[in-house]
Amino acid sequence: MLFILSAELGKNYAFGKTSKKHIEHLDFNLKAFRSLGGEYILSAVPIDNASEQNLKFEKAFNNKQSYWKIYLYKVTS
Repeated sequence: MLFILSAELGKNYAFGKTSKKHIEHLDFNLKAFRSLGGEYILSAVPIDNASEQNLKFEKAFNNKQSYWKIYLYKVTS
């Protein structure tokens, strides 16, 4: 498991499912991520430039009892 924190989001990382926050410009070294065996990214907020980063949105998971809405992205390259 690898945790990645986006500087774009600031120091508050508790973005619940009602948050309107997005990652607009993810800048991520997917080659290094893949070399560590990474295949998927789970995010608490949507990633707006996912396709530019070779990420494919797969599904959003939401539950009434959960604090978070989880966005699943698959690495495509």
